[in-house]
Formats: sequence, C-alpha cells, structure tokens
Amino acid sequence: MVFVEWVVFALAAIWTIGTNIALRAHYANSDRPELPANATAMAQLASVIIVAAAGYSPLHLLWLLPISYLTGYFALRSRIVGRVAGFTAMWSPIRSRRTGGLSGTSRS
Repeated sequence: MVFVEWVVFALAAIWTIGTNIALRAHYANSDRPELPANATAMAQLASVIIVAAAGYSPLHLLWLLPISYLTGYFALRSRIVGRVAGFTAMWSPIRSRRTGGLSGTSRS
C-alpha cells in the first residue's frame, strides 16, 4: 500500500508541475490573464504541499486534484476566488518582467 501511495504522490507532483509549466508558458507569450488556470494551478500546488507537509495520506490527492479544476470554474463565478487567482497572476515573474514592474498597468 505504501508503494501505491508513493506512486500517487509522484504522479500528482508531476501533474502539478506540468500544470504550472503550461501556465508559465502561457504568460511568456500572452499578457492576457487566465484566471481559471491560475486558480487550478494554485489549488493543485497547495494540495500537494499540504499533503506532504502535514503528513496526510497521498491517496487524498486522488480527490483533491480533480476538485482543483472546480476552482477554475468558481474563479469565473466568484469574486473572492477570482480575486485570489488574479492576485497570483499579478505577481507572476514573467508578467512583471514583460510589463516593466508590478504596476499592473497595461501597455498600449
């Protein structure tokens, strides 16, 4: 059973890293924020970190990662989730470099 838990944890970590790399690639080519993708990536990363840090069973990731995609849906429907996802987009290092700082103003 321990082997299965490690396999689930490794696959979840790889999936989370892949999601964040894809989001980073999006921001390298675009100034348009992707709130659903930000919320999903943030929820996935938080799930993996919390499971690892708190010592919970990695099998919890079997339901936490699919539910993280619902945060993308709620980012479009909820002001609170949308603001948190927008905040993470604002502090993206690629976006900061491309716009010349953290001012949040768009280039014309």
